[in-house]
Amino acid sequence: MAKYKKSELLSSIQTLKKVNNEIKKRGIEMNDVADVLAQCQQLAISIGTYLEENDVLLNKVVAYLEDYCENLYQMSLCIDNASERARYAKKIEYSLGEAEREIEKKHPADKRIIAFFPYKASMWDSMETIWECAVKDSRCQTYVIPIPYYEKDENGNLVQLRCEKGLFAQEVNALDWENAELDELGIDVAYIHNPYGEHNKVTCVHPDYQILQLKKIAKKIIYVPYFVSLNYVEEHFCLLPGVFYSDNVVVQTGKIKEMYLEYLRQFERQNDLGTLLTENSDKIVALGNPKFDKVLKTDSPNVQIPSEWLSKIYRKDGSKKKIVLFNTSLQELLTYKELQIKRIEQVINLCKEKEGVVLLWRPHPLNESTMKAMIPSLLNKYIELIETFKNDNIGIYDDTADLHRAIAISDAYYGTGGSLVPLFGMTGKPILRQNTELPYIRDNAIKQYVSLERAFVDTKGDIWFATIEFNGLFKYNTETEQLSWKGRFPEEGYEMQYRYSGCVAYNNKLFFPPYLAKEFAVFDIKTETFEKIPVADYDIKGPKTYGRAQYKNKLFCFGASIPAIICLNMDTYELEYYEELYKEISPYFVDETAAIINRDVIIEDNICWLVSGRTNIVVEFHMDTLEYKIHRVGSENNYYAGMKKFDGKFYLWPRNAANIVCWDNKNNIEYEILTDNQSECVANAYS
Repeated sequence: MAKYKKSELLSSIQTLKKVNNEIKKRGIEMNDVADVLAQCQQLAISIGTYLEENDVLLNKVVAYLEDYCENLYQMSLCIDNASERARYAKKIEYSLGEAEREIEKKHPADKRIIAFFPYKASMWDSMETIWECAVKDSRCQTYVIPIPYYEKDENGNLVQLRCEKGLFAQEVNALDWENAELDELGIDVAYIHNPYGEHNKVTCVHPDYQILQLKKIAKKIIYVPYFVSLNYVEEHFCLLPGVFYSDNVVVQTGKIKEMYLEYLRQFERQNDLGTLLTENSDKIVALGNPKFDKVLKTDSPNVQIPSEWLSKIYRKDGSKKKIVLFNTSLQELLTYKELQIKRIEQVINLCKEKEGVVLLWRPHPLNESTMKAMIPSLLNKYIELIETFKNDNIGIYDDTADLHRAIAISDAYYGTGGSLVPLFGMTGKPILRQNTELPYIRDNAIKQYVSLERAFVDTKGDIWFATIEFNGLFKYNTETEQLSWKGRFPEEGYEMQYRYSGCVAYNNKLFFPPYLAKEFAVFDIKTETFEKIPVADYDIKGPKTYGRAQYKNKLFCFGASIPAIICLNMDTYELEYYEELYKEISPYFVDETAAIINRDVIIEDNICWLVSGRTNIVVEFHMDTLEYKIHRVGSENNYYAGMKKFDGKFYLWPRNAANIVCWDNKNNIEYEILTDNQSECVANAYS
C-alpha cells in the first residue's frame, strides 16, 4: 500500500483538482477521458484507504474523497453533456477543496526521514552527534541501521559476514538490517561513513548497502569520513565511491576541502573527465567532524569504567596510577610487519616494569582483519602477543567500540599516527608519537637513525638536510651537537620517503628540488616558513629530478624521469623547461628503468658535466648560454651509475656488466680500468 506524507497528500489533491478543471472546460480529449477518470478514481481510493487505516483524525477527508469518487462516476455517465459535466465538476471542486482544507488543518507536518548506516560500531562516533541533533529535532524521524559487511581473505574472497548491531548502545535503538524495509521508509537523507564500496582489501559492505544501492532509496546521501587528521588527507581517501557518488562530503577544514578538490581535478585530467567530479564544488562542505564533538563532551568523571579495569588503575591505598593510551594502527603493521610487532612487544615490556603506569592498549579495530587478509603469516604472532598481554595481566586491553572512554580516562598518549592523534590533542593532554620511521630494532637495542643525503652546510657550520625515510627537515648544530626539527614539507604525507634528496641555499632560503615530492619546496631560514612551487605534470610516478646545479640565481634540476631540464629562477620562482637535450639522447637509451640524468653533477664555473643512467652519454652543459654537447663515452652498451673527476680525468662506473671507464676529454683518450684477471666486472659492481 502506498504511504503519503502531508506534502504528497496535498500534491495529489492538487493533481485531482487540475484534472477536474481540464475536463470541465474540455481541455482533455474526450477519447482519453475514461482512462483519466479511472486513474483519478484509483488515486482517490488509494489516498482514502491509507487515511482510513492510518489516520483517524482525517476521517472527514475520507468522506469527501468518497463523495469525489461518486461524483466522478456520475460525471463519466454524462461526459458529452456540457451542462451536466459542469454541474458535477462543481461538486467535485467542492469535495476536493474541503479535503484539502482538512489535510492542511489536521495532518501533522511532514517529518524528514533521516537514516544512519554505520558499519563499524567503533566508528559510530563519526555520526553520533549528528544523530543526537536529529533525534532532538521534532521535524525529523531518525533510524539507525548498522549494515552488514564481509571480511576478506588474502585472495580478496568474501569469507565471513558480520554485523555489529549488538555493539551499539541501547538508546540508539538500532534496527535489524534483515527486517528493515528500506523501500518503505521514504528516506530523505542517508548518512554513511564507509567510502570504499568494493575497493577495500580487508572488508566489503554488503552489496545491498553499497552507495549506488542506497541512492535508489534515499533522496540524498551524505558521506562523513570515519577518520580525522592533522589538517591533511591522503590522495586515495579522496578518490573513492563515497566521494564520487554522495551528494555531500563533510570534511574537517577548508584546507582539507581544497585538497579533496585538487586530487579530484587531477583525477579528472588523467581520465579525461572534464569537470564531471568538481563542477559542483559546494558538495564538499567544511563543517568539522563529529569525532571532535564526542571528545569534547566526554569527560572522565562521567564514563563507566569496567570493574576489571579499576583494580589495575587504582592501588590498594586508593591512589590512581597514570594511564597511558597506547595506539597501534594499521599503516605501521602493513609497512613494517614483524618489526612493528617487535616494537609493540618492546613497549609492553617497558611498561610492565613501570609500577606507576598502566598501559591501556587500544589497537585499530581492523588490525586482525587486515592482517588476516594482507599479512596472514604474522597473524598468529600478533594474536600470541595479545594473549600474553591479557594473561600476564600487564595492562588494559581495550578492543571495545568505545574509543572515547579510553581518551577520557587516559593521562597521556603514546603510539602511532592516525585519527587518534588529533582526537587526543583536543583534550590538551600530553602526546608522544612513536616514530616508527626512525628506529631500527636489533637484538632489543634501539638505535635511532635520521637518514640524510646531500646536506647543506651554512657559514656557521650548521648542517641542514631533508630526511630520506620520512617527511622532515632538520638542522644539526655542529658546536652544540644538537639536532633540531624544523617541520614537515607541506602537502606531502608524513610517512612518505625520499621527498627531497638535497638542497641549495640562496638569499637565506633553502631550495629543495623534488625527488619523489610533488613540487619544489622553499624554506625561509629567518622566518622558518615553507613555500611550494608547482612543477609541470608530466604524469611521472618515479623520481622527478636527481642531479642539480646552481648558477648565480638559477637552479638547474636535471630530470630523472621528467624528460626535461628544469630551471628555477630563485628570485622570481619562475620555472622554465628545456626538453631538447632529452629528445636528442633518448634514441640511444639501452635501459629504461634508471635515471635519465644521474645525480653526479660535476660543476666547473659555468659548465656542468652530466652522466646518463640509461645510455653511455656524458653531457657538457653550459649554464650561461644553455648550450650543450653530447659525448658518447665507453661501450655503446654501457649505462652509468655515477661519475667523478680526479686529476683532470672523468671516471665513470657502469650499471651494466662492464669495467670502470676513464675518460680524458681534453686529449680525447678513454680506456677501461681492468680487474686483476683482465675480465669484465659483473653488473653494478661499483658505486
